[in-house]
Amino acid sequence: MRIAILSDIHSNMHALEAVLADSREKSVDKYYCLGDIVGYGASPKKCLALVRETCEKIVYGNHDNAITYPGLAASFNPRAQAAIEYAYNSLDLPEREFFKTLEPSMILDGLTIAHGSLRDFNEYVRDEETAAYSFGALTNQMLFVGHTHIPNGFSFDPETGVVKPLELAVEGQVELLGNMKYLINAGAVGQPRDGDPRAAYVIYDTDAGKVDLIRVKYDNKAAGFAIRKAGLSESLSKRLMTGS
Repeated sequence: MRIAILSDIHSNMHALEAVLADSREKSVDKYYCLGDIVGYGASPKKCLALVRETCEKIVYGNHDNAITYPGLAASFNPRAQAAIEYAYNSLDLPEREFFKTLEPSMILDGLTIAHGSLRDFNEYVRDEETAAYSFGALTNQMLFVGHTHIPNGFSFDPETGVVKPLELAVEGQVELLGNMKYLINAGAVGQPRDGDPRAAYVIYDTDAGKVDLIRVKYDNKAAGFAIRKAGLSESLSKRLMTGS
């Protein structure tokens, strides 16, 4: 089975459509979403509709949770707060209520999906120590996360208890060893921050035992124009050009 895993779409319809088109060409069987469907971008309503239509499993991210509990946006920077207010006002009540039905993580057959760490959905997994906690809570082989907007990964050897960072290229494959556990960050569909402005997602091939890290070009200029047209921060538009 080939599972496309999407994270941090952030209301970027141009990036989401490009990723879905690319994944269809790669014969994906199903889709999972790691949250942060909304925030930052100009198309929260369209992105939410397409994610609900496409993704079999969805967990919420911190920006999604700010739709359910608007007071949480007070901890965001001003441009992120404005984008959450824009998203909240763009969604109707049933759409906002949908986020209340989601959980921060899900245990599935052979894998777990979460927005952030398994300790706290709002915790970034950037180092071995944070990854080690999630490995300790992981009941299967694979954990896919997002939140940082930067693809990365860690391996865990149950025999030695050693956690190691994976040396990942911008694009490429991770070959999985059956005796190891893995944490893979899928990067960001809608707002990459690793210096590569292309949309990022991964495909997990359960039969072949590998994860493909994929980048997709999309019309980031049109996405940036949409942000400006929506009256959101110019800086949110500019960062789509640089992936930073």
